Amino acid sequence: MPPVRNSHSSLLSKYVKEFGNNIFSEDGKVLFCIMCEKGVSAKKKYDVVQHINTSRHKERVKNKSKLTQQLITSSVGEQSSSSDPFFKDLCLALVSSDIPLWKLNNLQFRQFLEKYTNKKVPDESTLRKRYLQQCFHDVICEIRDQMKYENIWISIDETTDAAGQCVCSAVVGGLKAGSKSYLLNIQILDRVNHSTVAKFFNDSLTLLWPEGIRYDNVLLFLSDAAPYIVKAGSGLKVLYPKLVHVTCLAHGLHRVAETIRTHYKDVDLLVSCVKKVFIKSPIRVQKFHELAPNIPLPPQPVLTRWGSWLQAVSYYAEHFSEVKEVFSALNAEDAASIGTAQECFSKKGIQEKIQYIHTHFSKIPDAITQLEARNNSLEHSLSLVEEISTSLSKETHGVVKFAYDKLCNVLLKNSGYNTLRQILKKLSGDDVMFEEEYTDEELWCFSHALVTSCDVERTFSMYKTFFTDRRRSFTQENLRMTFIVYCNKAIN
Repeated sequence: MPPVRNSHSSLLSKYVKEFGNNIFSEDGKVLFCIMCEKGVSAKKKYDVVQHINTSRHKERVKNKSKLTQQLITSSVGEQSSSSDPFFKDLCLALVSSDIPLWKLNNLQFRQFLEKYTNKKVPDESTLRKRYLQQCFHDVICEIRDQMKYENIWISIDETTDAAGQCVCSAVVGGLKAGSKSYLLNIQILDRVNHSTVAKFFNDSLTLLWPEGIRYDNVLLFLSDAAPYIVKAGSGLKVLYPKLVHVTCLAHGLHRVAETIRTHYKDVDLLVSCVKKVFIKSPIRVQKFHELAPNIPLPPQPVLTRWGSWLQAVSYYAEHFSEVKEVFSALNAEDAASIGTAQECFSKKGIQEKIQYIHTHFSKIPDAITQLEARNNSLEHSLSLVEEISTSLSKETHGVVKFAYDKLCNVLLKNSGYNTLRQILKKLSGDDVMFEEEYTDEELWCFSHALVTSCDVERTFSMYKTFFTDRRRSFTQENLRMTFIVYCNKAIN
């Protein structure tokens, strides 16, 4: 015979039925308020009604109702927003402007957008999870449309970012007049050697041609002269029979400039000390302008910035007396660099050395600047290098001879440079034979060939401003997609 429930248990069951099982629950002994998450006295109905009328209980019921409505709205909104063009355009606008998506969490910014667009602004996670990949796919499709049937060049380089990671970047462009370059791929590598670079090369072109790499359409590979990249380029020629690997000629001229710098320790010390005197010192800068109002401040060369040291020396060749006079008015006790610079200015023969460097080597930084320009013709680019070589070959002794020998060594190791010279001769009408058979159309494409890796270097400059200390929470894939969209959509 089943047990008979006592009157207290029946009373609790009655309250649950009366006020709703979404408000109360019972276990036969205790009446439990689901909203307030606590037990309620149930000796009398008055006690239950009194609890329901408390402000805390009413607030909990109100919040529960609001949350339920939000969940319903969110569910419907997710279905309708998955293809919302506003969300996609907003994501593209923020990424291409280098505005972090988490800025949407700023209440003032969100209210501004909603006020003037009359659109519901999504959470940043919605854009990142659903629309970033769409923007990335659209950018890659644009690159594919531009490069689909083109003969192309590809430039690859690697750098170390602020987090100590090895970042490899690939830029592509068409071998035709006025062709635009595109950042095709960027990837963080565990290690950098010839095999990982070659794999990255193939992976990048697979991204460009997913239906199958067009091996005969890849005519030019641009990089620096690092041994592992040279080795990778040599191995890639097995798969890409018409590939010409050229190491950056602007970087080659910079190596010549570095050779020159090593032969003039005292001039290098002068340039370095003057830079230290004025950097982060507004008072000295102001005094310089007062004492020498008609000349610019001394340049601040960076050793890794191609040709900047020779440009600085040319400045001293033109303004040696004025800068020396300014330093004679400075107090050597204010900074050690001031005293060292004053000693350098007083050294016998220092001005003559500066004039010698300016006379014989001032064309090198000018040539580097011209090589860095976009859309140079092959004829113009090679003529700049030939002009430097000819000017250095006229001297048979001194530092000029060392510089000429260095240039010859750099160009000799650059097999692609010599191939481009032969192609240019062929285009000029000379009878030249090649190891690989090029069609007339392919030879004509080489007339627009680049000879520097400046485009891929520019992406690293953008990467360093993009990947800051405040943006380290990227996953590798989101970092890749975001940066590729940013680089290809940003107004440079």
